[in-house]
Amino acid sequence: MPVRISLFLFGIIVLLLLVLGNPERVVIQFLFWRTSYELYQVIIGSAALGAVLALLFHSHFNYLKRLRKRFFGS
Repeated sequence: MPVRISLFLFGIIVLLLLVLGNPERVVIQFLFWRTSYELYQVIIGSAALGAVLALLFHSHFNYLKRLRKRFFGS
């Protein structure tokens, strides 16, 4: 099995264990904003946002590499 798929599955399993083990409500306070969520919602939201940001950064760096190769030829 390729390493990336293995690491992805391992990450999903760890995320699932974290979600199942943390059902309590937590208070999130940022500057003047305050709300409460279940901890599993915060964990899933953080993981999803991290995945989206990683995808955006990865695609942006690949785009910059292609531009560099096109204009500088190396």
